[in-house]
Amino acid sequence: MSRSVPTIGSIGGVPVRVHWSWPLITLALFGLLAQVYALDRRIESPLAAALLATVLLSLSLLLHELAHALVARMLGMRVHGIAMLALGGVTEIADEHSSAERELAVAFAGPALNLALGLVFSLALRFQIGPPAVLLHLALANWALALFNLLPGYPLDGGRALKAVIWFLSGQELSASRIAAWTGRVCGWALVALGTAFALVTGDLLNAAWIGVVGLFLSSRAMHGYRRLLLQRALRDVTAGSLMRRTFRAVTPETRLDEFAGNYLLGAAERGFPVVPQPDAEAPQRLLGMMTVRDLRRYSLSSWAHVRVAQAMTPAQRVRSLAPDMCGTDALQVLLESGEDLLPVLEGELLVGVLWRSDVVGFIQRKIAP
Repeated sequence: MSRSVPTIGSIGGVPVRVHWSWPLITLALFGLLAQVYALDRRIESPLAAALLATVLLSLSLLLHELAHALVARMLGMRVHGIAMLALGGVTEIADEHSSAERELAVAFAGPALNLALGLVFSLALRFQIGPPAVLLHLALANWALALFNLLPGYPLDGGRALKAVIWFLSGQELSASRIAAWTGRVCGWALVALGTAFALVTGDLLNAAWIGVVGLFLSSRAMHGYRRLLLQRALRDVTAGSLMRRTFRAVTPETRLDEFAGNYLLGAAERGFPVVPQPDAEAPQRLLGMMTVRDLRRYSLSSWAHVRVAQAMTPAQRVRSLAPDMCGTDALQVLLESGEDLLPVLEGELLVGVLWRSDVVGFIQRKIAP
């Protein structure tokens, strides 16, 4: 889940983010249910029934992720938030306090919640508390969600549980993650094969394509999760301060843009430079801003001789920055979200270094190299 996905609010202190694809899928689900309920003469208002079913099913998906998040927090794990996507939700949990036992508890929390919701809706159906067709669909959907998520393939909950069990028995988290990722790919390609067979047997290309898309998504996310774990393991014991460059080039606010282009950018790998009062001073200085190629391009070539860096730079108040004690994983996340090649590292307002994305990537490659 990228933290760049818009946040719409929080539940129990857990930020909830919604990707643009989730409302589209929800709208498509509403349209499908409206058509189904229109064929049922026992339903007086198909649109109202479809709306109720869509809202409650969406709530079931959200509660599934919230169960993961709340159990993780109860066990002392740091939760970044929940993101709702087209093919379901993702709960972002930091792994720094993780263990096999905690991971197993968090993995089972979501499916257990769906099983409980399925029971609630089936009891409501039994005692006729609400539209029967809607309650039946909600009960079946929640049970199906629970069973699907219990498939033993990462990143599904069953795959996470499999990883936790192997981790507990072997004491090797990376090996357990590798096996869970492999089973995730197997499950994904099995779904692709199932979708293909479904299309050949029934001729229902739409549902077959949907099954295949889910399988491809599962297969790709399985290896992504394993690579993410490798990255976290490589960076969890380092900080932005230990990865940053303490020696770097900086520019003064009085520098003209033509001087900046000729003396700093021409023939250099850097595409951005900190702006400080005295670049040659040995003591840390207050960061005034960042001057990048993007800032330079906002001015015509003919104006470069008359415009100073102070006018063109991005002010320090608008610059993403890092703290020296920020953990390596979080520092890389901020770098990626900023879209910049480098970010300043600040102690208060004082510039103490710069962190390059390429330096972080190089460190990771050296760390995980065999």
